[in-house]
Amino acid sequence: MDGVLFVATGEGFTRAANGAARSLRDKAPGLAIDIFTDRSDVLERALFDRIETIDDPHRRSKVDCLPKSRFDRTLYLDTDTRVVADIGEMFELLDRFDIALAHAHARNKTSHVEHWRRPLPAAFPQLNGGVILYRRTPAVLAFLEAWRNAYHAAGFGKDQTTLRELLWESDLRLHILPPEYNIRYAKYLDIWTRDEATPKILHFRRFHDEFGAVEAGRRLGGLRPLLRRVKGRIATLKARQRGTGKEKIFCIGFHKTGTSSLSRALKTLGYRTIHGDSPASWHGGDEGRSLLEMIEAGNYDLPTFELFDAFSDNPYFSIWRALDARFPGARFILTRRDEDRWIESCERYYHGRHVRPMRRWMFGEHADPSSGPEARAAWLDAYRRHNAAILEHFAGRPDFLVMDLTAGDGWEKLCAFLGEPVPRKPFPHENQSKTTVKA
Repeated sequence: MDGVLFVATGEGFTRAANGAARSLRDKAPGLAIDIFTDRSDVLERALFDRIETIDDPHRRSKVDCLPKSRFDRTLYLDTDTRVVADIGEMFELLDRFDIALAHAHARNKTSHVEHWRRPLPAAFPQLNGGVILYRRTPAVLAFLEAWRNAYHAAGFGKDQTTLRELLWESDLRLHILPPEYNIRYAKYLDIWTRDEATPKILHFRRFHDEFGAVEAGRRLGGLRPLLRRVKGRIATLKARQRGTGKEKIFCIGFHKTGTSSLSRALKTLGYRTIHGDSPASWHGGDEGRSLLEMIEAGNYDLPTFELFDAFSDNPYFSIWRALDARFPGARFILTRRDEDRWIESCERYYHGRHVRPMRRWMFGEHADPSSGPEARAAWLDAYRRHNAAILEHFAGRPDFLVMDLTAGDGWEKLCAFLGEPVPRKPFPHENQSKTTVKA
C-alpha cells in the first residue's frame, strides 16, 4: 500500500498540515494520508485517513515516527509543502531503490556543511529531510531506527547532519530526486522555462510562517499574493509544456452564469484553460490591466492566446466579436441563466468587494451591482444586451452552443458539441450555492 505521511507538533505546524494534505487530495486523490501529531484538535479530520498521537513531542519528532509508517511505500512530506501536480509515479522509484531524497539548498550554510563524526566530500552534500520516499523493508527500517538514535545522541538542532553521514555509510540504494520534487524558493519559478520539468512539490517556509504568525497572535502579509503568483507561474509553465493542438474555445457568457464550472469541465476534457486574468491564472495576470491596454489600443494579439486553448471570464466574453473575426474555426459557448437569479447572485458576490479594473471598465460608476437601483438596472441591461447580441450574431451557426447549467446542461450537451467522449466523472459545479450554480 502506498501512502503519504506527515508529522506535526504544535498548533502552527499542525494547522499547516491541513493545507499540505488539501493539496494532495486535489492532485493525488487516490493516495492515503496519515499524520502523527500532538494537536489533533486543529486538524481537518476529513483530510486524513489515519491520525496517530505523538506522546512525547519534540522539534524533530519525525525521526521517531518515520519507522512507524503503516505503508509499504511511504512518501514523507514536511507540512510546509504543497503538491501542485500528480506525484503518483514517484512510488515507482521504489521498485528499484530503497530510499529517495533531494539535495539540500543553500549548501554553504554552516548548518549544511557541519560534520558529525567524520568529514565527508562536498560532492556528497547534505540532503533535505522534508521530502523522503522510502520502502518498508528490514534494511530501511533499521536505517531509520539508526537515524533516530543518532539524532537523539548527536545533539544537533537539525536532523540532516546525521542523515548525511548515515547515508554515506549505508548500503541502501539511494536515488536523488530532481529539483521539481522539492522546490524550496519561489524565486526559482521566476526563471523556470518551458524546457524545465513540470513543478511537482513546493517546499516554502512561508507555508509554516503563516500559521506560526497565527499561533503567536501576529498577522503575516504577502503570503496569499505569493501563492497566487506561484500558481499562475505553474499554470503558464504547464500550458507551454502541454501543447494540445486543440481548436480555440471561447466561453462568452457573463460572469456568474456557470463559467467556472464550464472552465473546469473543459480542463477535464484536456483543454488548456484560463479563467479570467488573476495572477493565479497565468504568470502575467494583473487583473486585466495589461490586457485592457492592448484591447483599448485595438491590439487583440493577447499573449494568452498562444498559451491556452479555452478562455472564459473577462476580458474574453467582452470581446467576442473581435475573437470571432480573429479565430476562424473557433467555437463559442454562451452560458446563461434566469436573469433574476443571475442579478441576485451578482449582488451577493460583488457586494463590498474590491472593484477590479475589468469591472470598472465595463460598468464605470456602477461597478458594484448591489450599490443601488441604478447599478442593478445597469447590470441587467448589460446582461440582456450581451446575450441578445450574441444570439443574433451566431444564429444558426454550428460552431455556437448555448448552455444553462442551472437547468441541467452538462457533459452530454458539451461533449456532443466538441466531439469529445463523455467523462465518467460528474460534471463539475464550481461555487455552487444551495439553490443555484454560480461562477
